[in-house]
Amino acid sequence: MLARKGGALILALIIAFTSHPALAAGTIRDAEIENLIRDYATPIFRVAGLGSQNITIHLVADRSFNAFVIDGQNMFFHVGTLMRSETPNQVIGVIAHETGHIAGGHLSRLRQAIAQARSTSLITRLIGIAIMGAGVAAGGGGSVGSAGAAVMLGGQSMVQRSVLAYRRTEESAADQAALAYLNATQQSAKGMLQTFAFFANQGLASLRHVDPYLLSHPMPQQRIVQLRTMAKQSSYYNKKDPPEL
Repeated sequence: MLARKGGALILALIIAFTSHPALAAGTIRDAEIENLIRDYATPIFRVAGLGSQNITIHLVADRSFNAFVIDGQNMFFHVGTLMRSETPNQVIGVIAHETGHIAGGHLSRLRQAIAQARSTSLITRLIGIAIMGAGVAAGGGGSVGSAGAAVMLGGQSMVQRSVLAYRRTEESAADQAALAYLNATQQSAKGMLQTFAFFANQGLASLRHVDPYLLSHPMPQQRIVQLRTMAKQSSYYNKKDPPEL
């Protein structure tokens, strides 16, 4: 649970959330919580060059730990992120990461990547159809038809991997941007590392046998090692949250 002035506000949010099952879906409004997050976010937005972009903070009534952006104007936080965070620095690390996505223009480029991947998929499907058609015309039977179908399925898999590879690249870029923002605002990246370590401990067993290329994020342990190496180079790594947070 968040310490200091944020603690009482988050406690109120927990009580409201657990008392009203209807809040289990959609967004909720709490001006104090939103303002608290904005207080955390403002220095990050400023050093990222987004100080005048008027980014709106939204709270999502979901107990899971998550945060995301959908464009350059809106940032969403699951209430579970605030409930599970033990320090303001952990929340600030999440803010810095999501800010990296906005400043990097990742959402618009992702849409372009998907559009390009769909074009590739269409071409591959047309090739598959042509192979299947050639098999029918030549009386090649099922073997040629199967080859055409395989090409079509392979194209779909290729598109999926292409988009997911793009996502992994952008996640890594957002991590590195977050480190730069935290350093520029003289804050520690330790909270962000603690958050990733939590996810690694939760998902390590299930991730051992998963194809890394089918994951939309880098493998957690790999991600933590990379971030820890860079984060410890900062002179602010062991800096504590100021009392006013």
